[in-house]
Amino acid sequence: MGPYDPIKHYELHYRPIEDEVNHPTHYNQGILEVIDAMKAMTDDEYRGFLRGNALKYIYRLGSKDNPKQDGEKAKYYIDWLIKSYEGDTTK
Repeated sequence: MGPYDPIKHYELHYRPIEDEVNHPTHYNQGILEVIDAMKAMTDDEYRGFLRGNALKYIYRLGSKDNPKQDGEKAKYYIDWLIKSYEGDTTK
């Protein structure tokens, strides 16, 4: 591990990320994203969370301003769910 770099620290923990599908800024209020906190759940709880969020985005697909973005978000949660069954321990 190299010397402390305050710029990298700021970018990693505080700089808003402008990716509204993978890292929406409203889920990035502190040093953890909501998904990182969810990773502390049991495998069954985590998978239920992923299923519920995928279903939410699929259900509302086309009823909000950006259906493509909702589809991408649903796919993101489904991809994480699949990885959880493939033994991906990173959650």
